[in-house]
Amino acid sequence: MDREAAVAEGDRVVCVIQCEDIPPDSLTNGTVTVKERNIGSTATFSCDAGLSLVGRKSNICTSSGWKGKFPQCIKMLCPETVAYFGGSKYIFKCGSATWIDSEANCNADGGHLASIETAEENTFLLDVIVLMQNILGVPAYFWIGLTDTNAEMSFKWLSGKPLNYSNWDQGPPQQPDNINSDGSTGAHCALIVKDDSFRWTDESCNKVFSSSVCEIR
Repeated sequence: MDREAAVAEGDRVVCVIQCEDIPPDSLTNGTVTVKERNIGSTATFSCDAGLSLVGRKSNICTSSGWKGKFPQCIKMLCPETVAYFGGSKYIFKCGSATWIDSEANCNADGGHLASIETAEENTFLLDVIVLMQNILGVPAYFWIGLTDTNAEMSFKWLSGKPLNYSNWDQGPPQQPDNINSDGSTGAHCALIVKDDSFRWTDESCNKVFSSSVCEIR
């Protein structure tokens, strides 16, 4: 919540809008640095040693408050890296598996392969995936919870959420196309692929890829 502060200007006292104070320890496993809280000032974020920052490195004070969400400090690990967004827990798994086995593994954790409902959520997932690739060397091929196994080319999320947002690779060839990477047909499950600028492609549900993203609501 923004508040006004009294500032002396010569013989006058004027009120200026300031953003709310952010204590240095507000970022779990990290530090927030705020030198000023006037409009245009910046809050910067840093993580403790051994942890990686996921999200914005800084937020700007605006007339409506600090712009943007707080980032997270998380430890990149295999076989699992855990992060949180929008009320969901995400488990990024490094072990190679088919889409079918990946979904079974997510079920065992109490969730499903991830349903990506907004561009903001997609950006968050990609931030973690890119860090896992850069820090851990994990190949960026991540199964997600999107499939058309019930009706050809009618993709639906396993969670039952509507497919209002998508990030399919625009090609060529444009995805989804029901063509596997080996040229065969029968591509019914979706994954995020680095080689396609981290966009989505369809692939055989029985093909083994390096990673997956589980979501627990």
